Amino acid sequence: MVSFRFGVLAIAIGLFMLPGCGETSSMPKTVEVAGTVTLNGEPLTEGMINFSSSSTGDAANAKLGPGGRFLFGNGVLPGSYRVTITPVGSDIPPAPGVEPPTLNLEIPSKYSDLTTTDLKATVAPGNDDFTFDLK
Repeated sequence: MVSFRFGVLAIAIGLFMLPGCGETSSMPKTVEVAGTVTLNGEPLTEGMINFSSSSTGDAANAKLGPGGRFLFGNGVLPGSYRVTITPVGSDIPPAPGVEPPTLNLEIPSKYSDLTTTDLKATVAPGNDDFTFDLK
């Protein structure tokens, strides 16, 4: 009876340790992507930048900040992307006495539509900093 318990214990320990064997992760590695968006040479500090891949369906977005800088916090999978820049708005009404945010309508509409944007990015390790100058 002791050998049976020992055998069960040995199998349980082996199964517990099994998931740690082999590859460390089957998830593809992302690349930390950052960059700058300008409009007519001036930093665009309000809006969203969106990377969309028609071939894989992968997408990522980030908020534009001071100096027109952006950073995709969770990274972006390597590949080719169409890039759109969209105004930031909110469907949630502001609290009483708070000024609602304004949409940055200066962004030319061609950049906010996947079918009309001419902005592209190829993400790869070492190719992770992009500059987009909207005209």
